[in-house]
Amino acid sequence: MPPSPNGEYELAWGGMAEYAIARDHEALARDGHPESSWRAARVNQVIRTRRLPARQMPIFITWRETYSYTRRLGVVPGCRVLISGSGANGLAIAAMARLLGAAEIAMVGSPHRLSEASRAGASVAVDYTDTAAVEDLVDDWSASVDILVDATGIRHSLDRLLPAIAADGIVGVYGLDDAGSCAIDPTRAPSFRFLDPGYEEAEAHDAIEHAIDGGLLDAGIWIDEETEFGWSTIHDAYGAARDRSLIKPVIDLRSPR
Repeated sequence: MPPSPNGEYELAWGGMAEYAIARDHEALARDGHPESSWRAARVNQVIRTRRLPARQMPIFITWRETYSYTRRLGVVPGCRVLISGSGANGLAIAAMARLLGAAEIAMVGSPHRLSEASRAGASVAVDYTDTAAVEDLVDDWSASVDILVDATGIRHSLDRLLPAIAADGIVGVYGLDDAGSCAIDPTRAPSFRFLDPGYEEAEAHDAIEHAIDGGLLDAGIWIDEETEFGWSTIHDAYGAARDRSLIKPVIDLRSPR
């Protein structure tokens, strides 16, 4: 759907669709069709777990994407991870780093999200507006971070954290806020590798289901159990996302229009 005439909104990736058509990639593969005709459809997987209520299912998408990305980025048992950003994706990356066995996880994020950061898996959570606290964290973790992730994509958010990266550590940008204009001073770190590994939801599907069934992921961190929006209050949902009062607002598309 193209942007509205005033440019305030647009829809993509099936936004506002109550139903969708999924290609049966397994049947296509069994019938001998070329992989190029069904590989992209592997994003469509059957969710078998019964431990995630239907109204919390949207977070399953975020979890799959960030698990795949975090694993590809190189998070392994015993490593140290530093994340810039405490939105839905930043919190999910912290949760996935914990699932993958990271020994220590630090997050620089909103002062209103420090509790959620800890619940998601961060052992240290610092208010990004508190310059002294951020500097103390970077000093404490100087040259020791194996994986540094910018979950916001804000232009200068990575730069002040670079001194924490270990020699030959990995830096990744997951956020899109200022896509294409990330700005860093590479001399602030001895050496590092920038990696853009992408993600593939299908490769993470079984791992996320296993984590849900094992009680290792708490959707309540992202989705408020008590708050749900319908068509008549949809602007309030977007407002809650903008003012960050809710991390993942839920909109019931079956509500009266």
